Parts: sequence; structure tokens; C-alpha cells
Amino acid sequence: MDNQLYKSFSLIAILMAITISSCHEDESIIYPETVAISSNDAENAIRNALDEKKVVKSVLPTAIGSSGWTIRFIDNTSIHIPLDNNDTEYITIGSDSCWFVSNDLGKSYNYLRDDKGNTINAIDSISSAETILKSVFKPHNQSMVDAIVEDNYSHNLSISFSNGNIYTLPKSENVLLNFSFSRKLNKDIKEDLTYCVGMNEISVITPYIIDKSHLVASFTTPDNNKVYVGEEEQTSGVSINDFASPINYKVMSEDGFINNYTIKIKNTGLPIVCINTPDSAVINSKTEWMSGVSITIYNADESIDYSNDNLQIRGRGNTTWDYPKKPYALKLDKKAEILGMPKHKRWVLLANWMDRTLLRNEFAFEISRNTGLAWTPRGKFVEVILNGKHIGNYYLCEQIKIDKNRVDIAEMKKTDIDGDNITGGYLMELDVYYDEVNKFKSEYRDLPYMFKDPDEDVLQPEQFEYLKNYIDSLESHLYSVDWLKNREYADYLDLNSFADWWFVHELAENSETCWPKSSYMYKDRLGKLTAGPVWDFDYGTFIPNRYYFFSKGAIYINRLLQDPEYVDLVKKRWEIYKPAFIQIPDRIRSEAKQLRYSERFNHSLWPIDSSHINGDELMTFDEAVERMISAYENKLTWFDQQIYLLAK
Repeated sequence: MDNQLYKSFSLIAILMAITISSCHEDESIIYPETVAISSNDAENAIRNALDEKKVVKSVLPTAIGSSGWTIRFIDNTSIHIPLDNNDTEYITIGSDSCWFVSNDLGKSYNYLRDDKGNTINAIDSISSAETILKSVFKPHNQSMVDAIVEDNYSHNLSISFSNGNIYTLPKSENVLLNFSFSRKLNKDIKEDLTYCVGMNEISVITPYIIDKSHLVASFTTPDNNKVYVGEEEQTSGVSINDFASPINYKVMSEDGFINNYTIKIKNTGLPIVCINTPDSAVINSKTEWMSGVSITIYNADESIDYSNDNLQIRGRGNTTWDYPKKPYALKLDKKAEILGMPKHKRWVLLANWMDRTLLRNEFAFEISRNTGLAWTPRGKFVEVILNGKHIGNYYLCEQIKIDKNRVDIAEMKKTDIDGDNITGGYLMELDVYYDEVNKFKSEYRDLPYMFKDPDEDVLQPEQFEYLKNYIDSLESHLYSVDWLKNREYADYLDLNSFADWWFVHELAENSETCWPKSSYMYKDRLGKLTAGPVWDFDYGTFIPNRYYFFSKGAIYINRLLQDPEYVDLVKKRWEIYKPAFIQIPDRIRSEAKQLRYSERFNHSLWPIDSSHINGDELMTFDEAVERMISAYENKLTWFDQQIYLLAK
């Protein structure tokens, strides 16, 4: 018989048989690290122990004064799990007039459900409580331990729960207690790579590209254990192995029991961007380009995607440039495709320093991609290595530029000063920083329009005056007394784009457009003023419990929503996009899963305190992501209800 199976009804006696022969501790000692929990929390405690890579040292009858058992780990922490086989069912009628049942002597209650999972209304029922209990599906006490299985070969413990879940924890007779590659012993490693060993497949994660062909591993095991790779005994800190492919480590205990570990060295699963400045110079300007910079971009499989020794780099951002983790702008010497994104010279590395989830910008961009907005920046999460040092997770994305692959409008020349040519294209940013060379304030609303393209090298006085007059004329029609009589303002605005642009900012809860900040508009040749592309969502977005219109005051939105015809258009477009909006959280969860390793390195490098506005800074990554998604889903539901009340 390969395994020992122990049923919970005789668990205490069996666990004594498992552990007492190898454990000589005083069973009356109560360790201060012991966490006493209810049976309802048992599964969570075991799951947490597994997540934390804990290794079982012993499983003993409880010493805490109630029936149950104590699982003690090699780090001297313990979990006490009470033995609770009470099958007494308490039932009651809840405030919603439905039957509730308790399997823990009335401490907690769950809905009583029929075989289809439906709740049961107590008021409409003519059966007695006892009949109800016998005839319907009754919920399990989810944390009841069904059985413990100890593998005689590996000594791993499998703990089974009555809901069907099984968790396997290693025991310490023949385990690797820790496993690492130190920088001191491995010249190609930039930082120590340490892994606290849990189960039998060990992945040592690094954000770097490293030579794995001749590495020295350091490890510890319980006393008198031996470690082998193949037939060769291993010495911690001495033996050299090729880790280019997974390696099997065999740990043999003194009594001959063997435990096998598969050791893998892998990256975080993201592309890696390696940048080297001349003489490792510090990038300390967001206005002056640094030349002679080299860049190599590796795919997630460590093949080279792009390499160039003639990159230019500088800092970027307004407020974000003052944060500890710096964002950067990149300029290639010629257009190139990067990580599957269309060719261009200009790219940005967004730091997302204040965003615990790292996902706010990508989340908002994903909303935008599901609207009719013509173009939304594409991006990829990457690891960035600057001058040989890992500086964290970045979002490598397209910069907003006029180009056939980006904002696809006519590109102005100096000679485009009359006729149809002077009508576009213009790329504008509305931002209270008001820091571009060419800019103006609109006559009626005093909005800060800045020319992004054409830039100061191309823009002519005639072009400047044309666009300023266009904006002033737009506002004069939009804010006139009888503006709805002929709706002449609609000759100046692409109304579909303004509806879609508003959806994105409302669902993301981005109020910066009300200042305005980072708000882009463009006008193509012979075209109307068009909203977009969207940009900058890492600050103050996706916050729970904001049940009000968050960006209704942005640019011209509030005025537009006073036009019944425009409101009808908004409602129709909302119905088109709503099914896609509902699906977005699934894609964000998938993206979060891809960031799981990377965010740990990033958060270690760049911790954030609770003084920032997102409110998730002290949460775990998973908690922050779920909070963000919940905020979006609740706002989506609220917005769906409120949009039909507009203009009534």
C-alpha cells in the first residue's frame, strides 16, 4: 500500500501514529505562533500555508484544550484546527423570508437551496422544517476535513476537504528547505535569486536575462539528508550545473526516503527591455534627449525582438516625473516594429508608480478599444533593465503621434497655409499645465489648447489663426442662446467621438478631463474636431462607491448632454458597446495573472504609501485588482441605469 489514508472520525489517533515516533516535543507546550481558527476557516488556513510555501514539521493532537489537531511548520508557526463533526442542523427564516441552515451550532447560516440551487421561500412553503431539510440539497460545512493522506515515498501530506478540494503540503523528512543562486558565487547574476521551497516543482524567477549554463546553487536540507543530480551528489555552494533546461534534484533522507524536485529558472513571463546609456549616465532631463544609447528588447522566450545602438532617451511626464520611479520617452533612429506593434520612431515607458495594480492605464485603454474611437495606444508590459539594474515593471506603449498607424490624419507642411490644406490635420492637447510653445485659450470657455502637431518647426501663423478661429467659432455656436434651434455647433464637432470619449472617462472615473489635463483632440483635413485618443489613467481612477457622473463637466460634455438629439445618440451608442464593456473584467484578470511575478519584483523596488489617491496602496496585488474590477462593475451597472434618465 503506497499511501496511508486517514478518515477524519479517527483523525486524532491516526495523527499520533504519524508523528509521535519522530517527534519528542512536550505536547503540553502551547506555541505563541499557533493560530487557533474555527473549522470554517480551516481551508483558508491550509491554502495560505500552501501559498506561503510552508513545510510541515509535525501534526499532533491539539494541546489547546479542545478536540482537533495542530499542524506545525518548520518555521515554528502552527495552525490549530478543531475537530468538528457535528451534523446538527439549525434552521431559521431570514429577513428576506427564505430558509437558512446552520451546520455549526448556529454560529453561521447559509441559504437552504433546492437541487437546482434555488433559495426556498419559507412563507410560501406548506411543509414542515424537518420535511424541507430532508427534501432539499443541504450545504456542506465547507471546511470539514475529510481525510489526510501521507505518501510513504515523499512523506507529503494531502489534506482533503468535504467540498472536494485537496491540498498537498510537504513534510520535512527529505525536503529542500530553501534554494538559491547567490551573486557572490555566480558572476552573471545581478542579484541574489532566493526561493523558499514548498512543493516539488521549484521555479526560480528572475527579471534578468542570465546565462544559465554554469550556475552554482545554494540549498539547505534537514540534517543527514543527501542531494543528487543524476548519480552525482551535490554540495551546496560548490556543485556546478547547466540550468538551461529544468534539472531534477533528488533529496534522500537518512532512512532512504526520496523526494524529487524539478528546478526551473525562468523570467517573469514578460518581455525584457535592456537599455544602456553612455558610461551609465543618469537620465535626469525630460527636455533634453540623451544620444548614443543602446537598447535590446527580448521577447518573453528571451529571443531578440529589437536591437539598436543609436537610441535617444529622455524623461517624460508632468507630475509623474517627480515620482521616485521615473517614466521615459524613447526615440528610435528609424521607424521599427516593437513587440508586434506597428512601426514608429516614438515610444514611451510608463512607470505606473502610484498604481498598485499597474493596470489602470491598460484597463482604460481596453475600454476605449471597445468603442468607436479611431485609435487607442497599444502597449505591452515589460521588465526594464537600465544600465544593468532592474528598475521594475513598465508599460511600453505607443506615443500619441500623427501617423498612418496611430492618429491617422493629414500631416501638415509649412506650405499648407490656405484652401483645403490649411484645414488639417491638427493634433491638440488640452492641459492646464499649458507648457507647449504654441498654445491659446479659447474665447468663450478659456480652455487651454496646445499644438502637439504641427510642432514649432512646422506651424505657421496662418495655421495657428485658422485653428484658433475654428475653436472660437465652435464655442460661439455651442454656447449661444438659441444653440438648439439649428444645431450649427454640430458642424464643428464629431459627436460620435465625444460620446465614446465620455464613456471611457466616465467608466474609468477620470476627473482630470474636467481641469482639463491630458485631454487630446484632433482635426483632420476638411474634418471636424474629434475627441481622442484617450490618455493618462493611473491617478484617481477606478475607485469604489462613486455613484455620480464623474466627467460630465469635461470640455464640452455638460453642454452636449443638454441637447436631446445628442442624448439620443449617446443612448444608442451605449447599447452597442455595453455587451463588450461587460466582458472587460475577464480580460483584465487575465492580464493581472500575467503580471503576478513581475508585480512582486516591482512592489519590492517601488513600495507606495497610503498618501496617494487610489486608496489601494497598502493592499496586496490581488486585493487591489479585485477592488478595481469591482469598482468598474458597480459603476457600469450604475451608469447603465442613469444614462436612460438623461435629458428627461
